[in-house]
Amino acid sequence: MSNTTVADPLPRLGYNVRETAHIIGGVSEKSVYRLLQRGLLKANPSLRHKIITAESIQRFMGASEGRSA
Repeated sequence: MSNTTVADPLPRLGYNVRETAHIIGGVSEKSVYRLLQRGLLKANPSLRHKIITAESIQRFMGASEGRSA
């Protein structure tokens, strides 16, 4: 008998517009589209639906914390 553990599932690399709006802080989906247009968030260009990268959300959240201080 070996001590094996179940590997953690892969981390989320992207979120849809609705999820992104919730993560950012309850903004509207329209606001997320505006942030995409302004280049403040990045979406995966190869997909039919907008999938905003987790890295982009983290970068935006870090930058917005710096501005509000």
